[in-house]
Amino acid sequence: MRRRLMFLPSFTLIELLVVISIIALLIALLMPALQKARKVAQAAMCMGNSRQLVSATMSYLYDNNGFFPRAVASLPEDPEAWQPHTHYLFTLEPYFNDWKILADPGRDNPEVAPENDKSLWVWRSINFWVVGHGYAFYDERDLRNGLAAQTQIDDVVRPSKSFLTNCVFWWGGRGNSDGLWGGEESFPGAVAWNSRDNTYEPTTPGGIHNGTENFTFFDGHASLFSTTPIREWWLTTSRHAYTYPPGVTPAEAQWWTVPYYPEFYPYGTHKPLPGY
Repeated sequence: MRRRLMFLPSFTLIELLVVISIIALLIALLMPALQKARKVAQAAMCMGNSRQLVSATMSYLYDNNGFFPRAVASLPEDPEAWQPHTHYLFTLEPYFNDWKILADPGRDNPEVAPENDKSLWVWRSINFWVVGHGYAFYDERDLRNGLAAQTQIDDVVRPSKSFLTNCVFWWGGRGNSDGLWGGEESFPGAVAWNSRDNTYEPTTPGGIHNGTENFTFFDGHASLFSTTPIREWWLTTSRHAYTYPPGVTPAEAQWWTVPYYPEFYPYGTHKPLPGY
């Protein structure tokens, strides 16, 4: 008696291709949502990091009668003038301890390694700066010349509208033999200036965090804002705007940038501050 052949059920090639196509389509549909969720998480981490920097600054104030630290040793006769270890981040280091908080997880910072005996400052990936640090974090040259005042926390007239820090393109302070100046300088929402190559580095329109950037205020709260108005201002005028959005009245604006604003803004470095 002949045995009947048994055929097990299986997919045809066409059915397999259809299933693969459906899976690929689902992945394509889900990827943008996953990327957006990832950026939301990165924005939250960025916000937490910036708050730690602001908390470190406030802790310094409590220990120093409410005075902000200097930006950097800047008197020409000072043998330590413009040395990295005199920079405000090193002054604040005991209050935040971990340099990792200065890196924005949403940005692709370059991987670099130390060479010889150069300061570690050169090799740190830093994405947070102090806005108007020449005024909040005072410049000794201005103090000596009577062009400024050492800022105290009481000088911040609107803590909830004056932001202390925001996340920017990596500037790192690298570029020359001193290891502090000559690198990139970033301005919120516009472009990053690369002084090594004398070029402008493009920044993400609106901001790296789903079209926004993180700003943390003197009172400790943080918010995400689009920087498109600032970028458009720069592209139109080739001038950096330190307020959001440019050219509006105090009642209309969502935030200001320096502690004296809006009473005493605008003003520039080495110019007298009204009222002082």
